[in-house]
Amino acid sequence: MTDRGEIEYTDYQKRAIRRIIDSYMGECTSGRFLLADEVGLGKTIIARGVIRCLMCKLLEQEIAGKSETEIRDVVEEHYYYFNVIYICSNTNIAKQNEEKLGLDKNNDKEWMNRASCLSGKVLQIECENIYTLKFKTGSNSSGYEVEFREVLQDYCNVYGKDHTYESLGRVNALETRLRILPMTQRTSIDIKGMGRAEERKFLCNRILAFSDHEKINLSEELEKNKDFTKLRELYRTKCESDEEFNKACSIIRDSSNGDEYEIENFYNTWQIVRKGFAEITMDWLDCGLVIMDEFQNFKEIIGQASDDEESIIRKVLEQESDGEDRNPYVLMLSATPFRMYMSKNADQDETDTDTAGTENASIYDVCRFLEKGGGTNGMSVISSSLEAYKTALEKYSRSDRESKENVLEKKNAFERQMGSVFTRMERINVLRELREDSTDAGDADKQEIGCGGIKALLDYTNELVEYNTGNGRYHIGTGTATAYAERIPYVLSFMNRGNKQDGNDDGYKIKRNFDKDVDTGKIEYKNNSKCYVLKNDFEDMSRNLGEWHGVYEKVLEYILDIESLDIDSMLKSGKYNGMTREDVLLNHPGAARLLWVPSVVGWKELKGAFADHKNFGKTIMFSDRVVVPRAMAGLISREVKRRLIWWILKQEQDKNITEKDIQVFQESTKKILKQKLGLVTGSEEDREWDNNGDEGIKDIKTVGRIFTTSESGLFAVWSEMGLPIKRNKEGFALRDSGGTLQMDEDSLRKSIIDYCEEGKLQYVLQELEYIGNTAFLSDCHNVHKATKINITLYEHTKEGGLQISRTGDDQNGETYYARCIGSSNDDDKVSSIANLQTAFNSPFAPFVFATTSIGQEGLDFHNYADRIVHLSIPANPTDFEQREGRINRYNCLAVRKAVMEWYGNKEEPRICTDDIPKLLDNAFEAAKASLCEEGNQKLNCGIIPHWLVARKRDGNKLEVAGIKRLVPYFYNSSMMEKYHNMLKLLQLYRSVIGQADADELLERLMVNKKEADVQELYVDFSPYNERLQN
Repeated sequence: MTDRGEIEYTDYQKRAIRRIIDSYMGECTSGRFLLADEVGLGKTIIARGVIRCLMCKLLEQEIAGKSETEIRDVVEEHYYYFNVIYICSNTNIAKQNEEKLGLDKNNDKEWMNRASCLSGKVLQIECENIYTLKFKTGSNSSGYEVEFREVLQDYCNVYGKDHTYESLGRVNALETRLRILPMTQRTSIDIKGMGRAEERKFLCNRILAFSDHEKINLSEELEKNKDFTKLRELYRTKCESDEEFNKACSIIRDSSNGDEYEIENFYNTWQIVRKGFAEITMDWLDCGLVIMDEFQNFKEIIGQASDDEESIIRKVLEQESDGEDRNPYVLMLSATPFRMYMSKNADQDETDTDTAGTENASIYDVCRFLEKGGGTNGMSVISSSLEAYKTALEKYSRSDRESKENVLEKKNAFERQMGSVFTRMERINVLRELREDSTDAGDADKQEIGCGGIKALLDYTNELVEYNTGNGRYHIGTGTATAYAERIPYVLSFMNRGNKQDGNDDGYKIKRNFDKDVDTGKIEYKNNSKCYVLKNDFEDMSRNLGEWHGVYEKVLEYILDIESLDIDSMLKSGKYNGMTREDVLLNHPGAARLLWVPSVVGWKELKGAFADHKNFGKTIMFSDRVVVPRAMAGLISREVKRRLIWWILKQEQDKNITEKDIQVFQESTKKILKQKLGLVTGSEEDREWDNNGDEGIKDIKTVGRIFTTSESGLFAVWSEMGLPIKRNKEGFALRDSGGTLQMDEDSLRKSIIDYCEEGKLQYVLQELEYIGNTAFLSDCHNVHKATKINITLYEHTKEGGLQISRTGDDQNGETYYARCIGSSNDDDKVSSIANLQTAFNSPFAPFVFATTSIGQEGLDFHNYADRIVHLSIPANPTDFEQREGRINRYNCLAVRKAVMEWYGNKEEPRICTDDIPKLLDNAFEAAKASLCEEGNQKLNCGIIPHWLVARKRDGNKLEVAGIKRLVPYFYNSSMMEKYHNMLKLLQLYRSVIGQADADELLERLMVNKKEADVQELYVDFSPYNERLQN
């Protein structure tokens, strides 16, 4: 993307856009289409193209055969808008995708996303008070509008300068604009209740304005605005036709400010008003296209909505004008639009409402919606063709009496029917062109790690079960206890109690009841408990927590890239007398010594810890239990701090220095460093460091907070450069009168500069700009914060009992290195997805993001993460793809690494910083030239090399770059069986799409048929399937 108005579409994206437009303008009588490209392939970019190209095609129809004067009439005297509503599941996805859709960054308040308030957001109207209404100063148009020249440019990029492009040149000078309005399922469509105070003030203002209230003060410009006039007319029409709405508005109008709780039926009155204004707004918008992102989450779309939600959706999808239907076109986006396959042997995700009680829409539901209920006997035409294919496939799996040719005929018929309203592109379509035996699971570096410590696990499980009282008060049996114990240590310290009185009932009943028993003295202190953490142990930085938990320890080694250390050379050096391999594994900080992910360019120039871990990347981990992300973030962040201190002391020649000395010294150093880097206002004598010929200081100041936000920042520097302290001739530390280590300011400055040079910070910042994460550079202070989570710490009493520490309810667990979001009500408030996403997509901390299914869909975390940890196996292969799709995306870290290593210029001399974008571009071009055969459409579709890159080696064998996948498990766990089943499903589940008994059917196919025959049964809805070409 070169700027907001121009984008380079790949060949497969252009084909998908044209197929969708052709369907709208021709064979698709319903005007609905489902775009279901694999996770990470850019569905939002295709949606952008569809928006612009559809607007152009429809506008061409309007002006066809008309004179210039008649064209002006069409656009209503220089005034024509094509309105698009973009609905997604939450505000975070909406904000992320605004730029992809070609919109400016908008900072509107969340309440303005409500359907009832969209007009103010669109028209940029503000009310200083309930009686004054005017346009925002300097706002002639909102950030949700796109100029027509940009629309036409996108059309040209997809279709070229065809007849439509030439025709629309005649309207280019007119005020013809595209409006794209993001809405969210939760804040926009859910209109139950009285709403927020800001929304009520907004609506009260509109009621007064539309009623010509004597006190209302409208600006002259607003009085003449056609949109405002139309809204007022719709309001008055609604009042005339809807007695309930009219009465509610009258109550608000006659009150002093509309927000008095004493007015009649306050709650119900405002709910009626909000619903009515939402319907008015939908009528006013006269929407031409509705886009539903992550469509699988919109159960109300297929008839499962509440009355209020359904009325708003119906207003959007089933509009009328002068008694005639004028339904908008509909584009659904989802990599997993229906449960293509659901295993019966699966873990239940505590946050997955799709599988807890209600499943995602079936393929039949989706087909009915796409065809607007068309078909006979309650079954759509597409559903009928699917049913015929399923029946044939079922017979074929059981015997040879059903020929493969007949099954293929039924499959092809289903593809043609479904393909008229459905398209799906996958990497596997391209990978098979490179390697015939390719499978979906082939582009990940898979590590299955069996973990010991079975006895400790059994002790942990038994301890949890022992806390269960005779009446089942904790509701924790052996199965549940084992599920928690296998995933994390100290589960009772990390569980959230919740608070019913505050309406926050997302906590664990087990936890609430356990703490009640602790408070009443019913729980005895247990030495070396594996269920909870003692305060003294947590604060003791010489103590390793959780080392007995096999899975946690393996995950920690993986995250810290311990395997990259040359432990044998370290032990043979003689520098660390008495240190053993076990010491290194349990204590060495590994990649925690890095404050940023190294650039993929210039690996040869890295030194020290950065050279040890040049291939380091961030990690995202998924679990099915809400408590797991909090525990992982808290324990990992603490352990990083502990290991850094251990390593500093291990290298320190003055053995009198203690953990406490380093922590106290860090606090005083941080204050001075902030002043020197200009992060706080210092006194004149504490002026900022100037360059003094060191260009690196400028870069350091740009990201200076990485050293001062958390203790781990300076600890990482000292683990490499040593402590910047004053010493005597023998090398022992000098201390002040209070016993604190004395700082050597020159040494501090030099250590920071040398550290940044070792890690080539200037290369890192250049690469950050190359991949486009400018949000971090412009706002690194707000997104780069050490956060706190609630960890309940305990103490043992003199009487042998257990009590909650006095600080047990405080936010006492720093999550700087690792961050978490386990549920929508998690206590890590700074980890609002927007800030966390920006920080995680930077090369700086956090380096680990632990989450549940709440972080599984729609959000990008791929810039610097190339490792994924599965602490549970989902039921559905498409859910597995959703997880890995968070980091397996366009120009992701794994792809950039491989492109530079395999196709970059290996003879490059010392790199000039300004050359980094050029070096990356050249490497991508070299990869494309090597892999894309001339004339092969699929290989040249655009997926290679930015989504998929490979190289040939070892006798022409193809090696595919991919993310790194870790699946840790205890030897006695059933997790490995579930994982291997999932790998089989990832290869073959497309052959049994929509089947009711997919497990049994797939097993029969794998036993009775050759794998090559099964693969022939894959359904293919890609834009390159010749059977689907118009």
